[in-house]
Amino acid sequence: MNNSYLLDPSDYEIFINPKVLGETFTQEYQWEFNLSFPNVRCMVKRPVGIQVRYLNEAHDEVEQKLYDFHARMFLH
Repeated sequence: MNNSYLLDPSDYEIFINPKVLGETFTQEYQWEFNLSFPNVRCMVKRPVGIQVRYLNEAHDEVEQKLYDFHARMFLH
């Protein structure tokens, strides 16, 4: 078996009990796909930045601000 296809856990972040504490007034539209509906995408409006709180893998409470792509993925 070729191990190059295996996912590396260090490439991912774990968010336990995530909460959005705030968001920017500035929002933008972008196309998003939904795996529940193959070949369907829609224009989604999301804030450019968010402030979040969550527990990480070590169960430490983390509060941080996320912007652009990272904010969109967190909300998705």
